[in-house]
Formats: sequence, structure tokens, C-alpha cells
Amino acid sequence: MSLKKTVILSGIFAGFVMGSMASTAFAEDRTLIAEADVKVELDDVQANALEYWPDIERDLEEKLASAIAPHYSGDGYDVTIRLSEISIDGSALLGNEGEFNTLTGWVVVREQHNPAPVERVWVSLTAKTGEVDPEADIVIAPARNAFYNALLDRFAERTVEEIEAI
Repeated sequence: MSLKKTVILSGIFAGFVMGSMASTAFAEDRTLIAEADVKVELDDVQANALEYWPDIERDLEEKLASAIAPHYSGDGYDVTIRLSEISIDGSALLGNEGEFNTLTGWVVVREQHNPAPVERVWVSLTAKTGEVDPEADIVIAPARNAFYNALLDRFAERTVEEIEAI
């Protein structure tokens, strides 16, 4: 009996429900974020991710804006995300379709008008392949954009979770 392989987004949805409930309760106690910015500064000079995903910076900013909306306050923290790696199985050179399974970067949190970071947190998300029961009626791999959106959504959620922990 052989098992079929499919993609499992490891760490993408883990803690989503609990994180959402905690975020709501936390927002009532303390204001968090006044401003957020995303910068893509890939470490590998041969990286070609921006050829396939030229709007990733804007897309992550939009996801982050949605994630921080309940935590917005004019006197909250300033947050900068610096994406440094978009890769597939450790390679910054993406294939013909631009698929990637790793998204990493720094979340830098500052108090307003103070350049010194209050906190710097490394966030790394990786999707892994998993085994699927061959008896399953239907196995559908995620669409390219669904995978992209799931990684960006989770990165934004993790950013808020890390700021809540400060």
C-alpha cells in the first residue's frame, strides 16, 4: 500500500483559533500598533522570487493591515517586517511556476519616534509535504494563490502574536 504525497502547510494554521481569541482579549487591555511597514530585502543575490511575486510586499502589508486592525492605536508601536528569504526547499532560485515553501524575516518593533528596537523577532514559516491516506476519496493540492495567501496570512498573524508577547 503506497501513500500519496500532498502539501501540508505546517505552522500556517496552527494556533489560529486560539491566537484570534487571545488577540481579541488582548486588544481590550492594551493598544499595540500605530504603524506597520513591510520591506522585502532578500539575502541571496540570486533570488528570483520577485520575478514571480512582484507584489509580495504590498500583499503582505494588506494582510498585516487586516491582522492589526483590532490592535490599532495612534500611540502604539511602529512595526517593520523585513522579509529576507522566499525559497523552495532551501533554494532561493524558484522553479518555473515560482512556488515557494519558506518565508522568513525579521519583525522589528519600535516605540514611536525612537529608532532603537523594543524587540526584534525572527519569524520563519515552512510548508512541508505530508502523507495522505490512499483510501481518501479526493485529494486536492492547494492552488498556487491559496498557498501564497496562506503563508502571507500566517506571517501577519505571527507578527501580531509576537507583538502581543512583548
